[in-house]
Amino acid sequence: MTSIAYRSGILAADSGCWVDSVLISRVNKIQRSPNGELATGTGPSFIVEEFKRWCWDGCQGRFQPPPHEPDDGFTGLVIDSKGMAWLYDLHGNSTQCKYEPYLAIGYGQEFMLGAMACGRSAQQAVELACEFVAYAKPPVQVERAGLGTLPEPIQRPSMENPQGWMG
Repeated sequence: MTSIAYRSGILAADSGCWVDSVLISRVNKIQRSPNGELATGTGPSFIVEEFKRWCWDGCQGRFQPPPHEPDDGFTGLVIDSKGMAWLYDLHGNSTQCKYEPYLAIGYGQEFMLGAMACGRSAQQAVELACEFVAYAKPPVQVERAGLGTLPEPIQRPSMENPQGWMG
């Protein structure tokens, strides 16, 4: 189960890795390809990992997921080197997200969209999901689109002073 948000060239994801309702590890869920594309996804890890390999190899042709159950949910997300977001489904169909100022996929999607609608960054939206949404766990992985460097980390106020965070 995964929580992912994207806004203003920054992609963020939680790191919890689950089997049913048991947290088994923490993993990096975003992969950068040699040409600067970022790939991630939600759904069964074997499908997401194959999707990330496909992106690493240059996103050539149509994504062909490995054999899976018909009801397996999957959403793939690629942020190209120019910062454009592309969503992929389990059948390899893609949609360019031209007009959305931000997007979120996975567990807590509505929660993260609400946080970003209130002006929060992608990183802040996922951090909030890690506090308030089941199956989202820190630390939050943050990557910048393209081959540039990340901005300085956002300093998060403590929960004793939530006004700086939500106010």
